[in-house]
Amino acid sequence: MDGHVDTGVGGVTELRIHGVSGSPPDQMLQHPHPRRVAGDATTGFYRRWSPSGPSPDIPGRPRREAYAWGPLTSGGQSPGSRVYALWLLLLPFALANLAHFMAPRPVTDTHPVFKALRHLGEMAQRLFALGLTATLTMGALRICVDLIGWQCTAPGRICAAPGAAVWLQWLAETWPDQASRRLAVCALVPCLLAALLWALARHTWTRNECTEAPGADGEGNALLARSRLWNGERPVHRLRILHTGLMPALIVLAVALPFAAADPAARGLATAGTTLLALIALLTALPATARRIAASEGEPRGERRLRLACHTLRTAAWAVLAGTLVLAWRGFESGPPRSHLAELSVMGTVLFWSVIALAAVVGVATAAAAVRHRPKAPEGRELGEARAAGGLACWLVLVFAGWVAAGFSLGASLWAADLLGTPAFPRQGGPGGRVGDLLFLPDAYWWTAMSLPVVSFVLGLSLLALMARTFRLAALRSRASAGGAYGGDPPGWALASLTDAAGRVLSLVTLVAVTALSTVVVLALTERTPVSFAPPTLLATFGTFGMVALIAGLVLLQRQVSRDPEARRIVGVLWDVATFWPRATHPLAPPCYAERVVPELVERVTTLISGKDDVVVLSGHSQGSVIAVAVVLRLPPATRDKVRLLTHGSPLRRLYSAFFPAYFGSEAMGEARRLLGDGHWRNLYRPTDPIAGPVFERCDPENGTARDGAIDRFLWDPSPPAGHGGKPGPLLGHADYFDDKEYGESLAHLTKPQVAAPLREPSTPGAP
Repeated sequence: MDGHVDTGVGGVTELRIHGVSGSPPDQMLQHPHPRRVAGDATTGFYRRWSPSGPSPDIPGRPRREAYAWGPLTSGGQSPGSRVYALWLLLLPFALANLAHFMAPRPVTDTHPVFKALRHLGEMAQRLFALGLTATLTMGALRICVDLIGWQCTAPGRICAAPGAAVWLQWLAETWPDQASRRLAVCALVPCLLAALLWALARHTWTRNECTEAPGADGEGNALLARSRLWNGERPVHRLRILHTGLMPALIVLAVALPFAAADPAARGLATAGTTLLALIALLTALPATARRIAASEGEPRGERRLRLACHTLRTAAWAVLAGTLVLAWRGFESGPPRSHLAELSVMGTVLFWSVIALAAVVGVATAAAAVRHRPKAPEGRELGEARAAGGLACWLVLVFAGWVAAGFSLGASLWAADLLGTPAFPRQGGPGGRVGDLLFLPDAYWWTAMSLPVVSFVLGLSLLALMARTFRLAALRSRASAGGAYGGDPPGWALASLTDAAGRVLSLVTLVAVTALSTVVVLALTERTPVSFAPPTLLATFGTFGMVALIAGLVLLQRQVSRDPEARRIVGVLWDVATFWPRATHPLAPPCYAERVVPELVERVTTLISGKDDVVVLSGHSQGSVIAVAVVLRLPPATRDKVRLLTHGSPLRRLYSAFFPAYFGSEAMGEARRLLGDGHWRNLYRPTDPIAGPVFERCDPENGTARDGAIDRFLWDPSPPAGHGGKPGPLLGHADYFDDKEYGESLAHLTKPQVAAPLREPSTPGAP
């Protein structure tokens, strides 16, 4: 190819890492002609290319290189990125996995009681994640096996009447008196769902997370430096086997239990399915499986036997399911006719109370850890560690994940019942209409559906009040600290501070959800029916509309995301934050990109440093700064001594330290600072940036931007007016840090011993 691009290594290199927006290489390099010099089209390293003459990189200056990892999640504009819209349906799994890393646990704790509580909490989290998989499966079984296979297509019911869908009429007319055969056919859909989730998890693991993280554990005690965090193949593989074995065992129970009282074969299959479920839960709860993903490197004791046991259980579950479907096709003996599948309701009740108990265990363990490991009070200008929700973010997010999973499952069931016929209450007999039109759902579905609109209304008002109060207090603080520089209120400062209310918003959302859930539990225990409070027709309309709106909104969002590249990017932003973490508790969650990104960057930095005077400046923007810190902690000492860190627009302290104190708290950031060495880290932030903030100490806008030698640098935004009567400059917020004067000065400071040439490069054709 004509032209020139510098492909060499050594010297001084500025390696830029973009954030959640998935900035393309030409924007990061500030050059219209990027060329890939390493990596591939998914994750590549790019440099500036000149169509003629020498490289745009000026001799004596840091060589500019960009690392683009956006296609792993936000995907930019590629057609394949439309697949990521489907991850919205796995939001509960992602939240459960995210909650695992929010627990305020220390690196080491030798106290036997608190150590046991921590392990018990981690065990409960993995079982809770197993419960979320069961909730999704139960939703599919409720629709396919109960509503369609058992109720709707039974003789004399609505799906057998003229006007019903052709495939439903075919199912009802072909086997009118063979309920077990109808269940066997309808159970194929949940089987396909289980196979799809397994294939998707396996494919994404091979694509994103099989990159081996080089080296042993990093220096120091930081959890991000542990090799097993980035090499989680063994525990995640075991969990994936167990979760994909749970689903066929549940399908066995749904098909065999209705006939267990009258048919010995069905009774034996139901017993086998129950045994498999118990063994799967036991293996998930074993300490070797429940150990945290950040455990030390090495082969766990009994790893091969554990994996063999997991494989055996999953194989047995699918074999029993195959036998169940074959025997159901041949025909089970039926007992007295019933209006709905009561056994499925019993399974749902057991699952519900199990999840409630597990959430309680996690809550106790999280509260104990939060009390024992309270952050120390800051000294001087040092930032304190303001933990989200007082350190209870782990439990709150886990509860919210369960609420969302229940909403998905119940909403889909209500929607299906409303589409197929007339939803009804088992105890009341249902709203008016022909008996053949009624499709019965448990009373708990109706209580949950009734609570959703009320919860949404109360939550909306509470959030508005909370945001208004936060904005008012932030405006007062902004006016006091910098109002004089602008001759009035600094524009945009108070609005950006709304991010600081994220922890309070999470607490408020969970509090309202838990209150609504507690009300449903109390009403269910007292056997109060929804009919006692409102006419059944009103409940059917009101409740169904509320729950269906959730599913309909996701479907519409998926369609919009599949068509609109900008909408795909917005959804990608959410996943870029959530999927930084490995799949520690839920193996079917959306894939982790950091297990590929961090090892690739470690390898690239090692390649770029080939001599004793070589230097690499890791320049991370937004989420890129989080990745850069993880890379620094994973580097071997000999390489780290030649690495400098320049973070800008960074959420390290403002968000990650608050929500993930064990990984990004004061101790972890202090460890990263110590390993880098004095003067080797600069952090830039603006008061209008809703994401960024200082990492170590507050800067005083009235008395200079920072102390000499300080890491954190305050950037005025908008720039103060030049004179009396002037107007402030435009708001920059979270963008355009590369163009700020302070960025160039910080880069010069970090490379000062090696760079003697002036920082600003002359204008050249094709260069920005």
